[in-house]
Amino acid sequence: MKHVALIDATENQMTMYQFIRAGKIVKIPINMRDIKILGMHGWKFIYMHGNIPHDFNPHNAITCVQVAKNAIGMRRWNIQTPYALYKTLK
Repeated sequence: MKHVALIDATENQMTMYQFIRAGKIVKIPINMRDIKILGMHGWKFIYMHGNIPHDFNPHNAITCVQVAKNAIGMRRWNIQTPYALYKTLK
């Protein structure tokens, strides 16, 4: 695992938060077809119930893992890599 991307799904749309570098997060609108294509290219998905907090600010994170942890409210300092996050959430 090399990267983590957050996908926010609401009733009628999905948005992927793509971490580029510290302070640079791009919001990309996606659909179910895009999810299937990403899955065919090796992406793994973890589905979690709940909403992203209203005070979520992805622009203050310095890693893609920090963006994901902030969005789900995880405060564990020992989770630093995408693989560690995947093992914890799986």
